[in-house]
Amino acid sequence: MIGRLQEVLKTSIFKLTIKYTNNELVKVSSKNLIQVLIKLLLGFLNIKVISVMLGSSGMAVVSQFFNVIQFFSNLANGGIIHGVTKLTAQYDYSIKRVKLIIGNSFILTIVFSVIISIFLFCFAETIAVNFLYDHQFTGIVRGAGFLAFSLAMNSILLAFLNGLQQNRKFILLNSYSAIIAALVMIPFVYFGGIKGAFFAQYISSFIILGIGWFMSRKQIPRIKELVYIIGISKRLLLFGLMILIASSLKPLTKIVARNIIVNLCSIHEAGWWDGINKISLTFHSVITSALALYFLPRISKLSKFEIISKEIRNSMALVVPLVLVLSILLVVFKDHIITVIFTEQFRGMKDLFLFQFIGDVIRVVNWFLIMTVILKEKVKSYIILELLMAIVAPLNVYFFVKEIGIVGVSYAYALSALIYFLGTLVVYLRMVNDK
Repeated sequence: MIGRLQEVLKTSIFKLTIKYTNNELVKVSSKNLIQVLIKLLLGFLNIKVISVMLGSSGMAVVSQFFNVIQFFSNLANGGIIHGVTKLTAQYDYSIKRVKLIIGNSFILTIVFSVIISIFLFCFAETIAVNFLYDHQFTGIVRGAGFLAFSLAMNSILLAFLNGLQQNRKFILLNSYSAIIAALVMIPFVYFGGIKGAFFAQYISSFIILGIGWFMSRKQIPRIKELVYIIGISKRLLLFGLMILIASSLKPLTKIVARNIIVNLCSIHEAGWWDGINKISLTFHSVITSALALYFLPRISKLSKFEIISKEIRNSMALVVPLVLVLSILLVVFKDHIITVIFTEQFRGMKDLFLFQFIGDVIRVVNWFLIMTVILKEKVKSYIILELLMAIVAPLNVYFFVKEIGIVGVSYAYALSALIYFLGTLVVYLRMVNDK
């Protein structure tokens, strides 16, 4: 009997191994493995440096700055990232058309960046006082338009390489980005504290932009070749409208949530929330960046929803079990994770782990559906979903934190993720039925 069970177990493991190794998603994503590991390790190293050098309150201020800059860099590229990926994947057979797509994305980014820079320069003190809690950061905010521009251009270049399925260059640029960000961040935080962390973001983003430009130089048009085409820009801005709303609302939602925690609890506890968010963001971005290399160009080229649905089901069947296992491990070893990555100041965040990672599992499942909604240009539905979540998420945070304290923020996160998933599922099923 035992021998029979062993034989069945060996056969099952063998079949499962064959299933994974023969799957195209696994093959493409495995090419991204080194970049993913680098991003993961250096992401945790950055968290450790900030938590040790700046403490929980410093973590909250630095995270607030990153969210503010993320908001403005998203505005600077007009939200056209996924539009660049889709259109370059769709027209990868035409070098001329691809150059027009990337050229128009550059023009749009430059125009939006100039507008953002003027706004930041004029309202720097207001932003510094209300969002960074100190007027001493006014000068840093005044120059943030340059940072927003460089981050926006970096995102455009990555989206371009992904759309063309230039996997090697895409992986290398992502790896260089993680390495350079860590190499610059560590000494600047050590010698310059919070301001050092801000300046590190400026320096690393421009270095990465230079590397990305050099790596893509053969595919992108020269300045004299830039031609504005209304039709291409309209399609890019159609995506931009969707992503701009989402990418602008998400950092704003975090800013509002952080202010709620600071007011109802303390900036120290807001640092706990930022700590768990850092782990959560690293966890989510590592998984989705690995998946995006295969999934985004693949879905962009498919038109029949029965094939798209099959692709999503197959991808979920491979990915979700792995995500569940990783999430369980993170929750089980939370005390060790806090000891290794953070300091004793962050010990109170251990109560946030369980529901935070329940929310993360739901978010990964939802990623497949929401990316399909975006790539199939369902603008109205997507905007409604994002506006709904921009209202629901802060309300959940306020309600739970007011009632049960800081641990409530993780309950709010899981509930918001579930509501978002259910809303996206309704939109996706309508898309399928309409076809």
